[in-house]
Amino acid sequence: FNEDDAYKGILLLEQYFKDIGMPTRLSDLNIKDINIEKMASSYTNNNQKINKDFIDLDYNATLEILKLAK
Repeated sequence: FNEDDAYKGILLLEQYFKDIGMPTRLSDLNIKDINIEKMASSYTNNNQKINKDFIDLDYNATLEILKLAK
């Protein structure tokens, strides 16, 4: 597998979620005017820790994911 295959897989998974009516964006949940900086800070304990769920996520990585989720 390569990066292109991974991206295609992500798009297919997102489409599957949409097909079954699952929200894929914060806006799908009618969440507006969200403070993603505050969410990222809270998730990383004010950038004091890296969360090791599946991959290491620090404040900046968390912030980028939340920007994509808007």
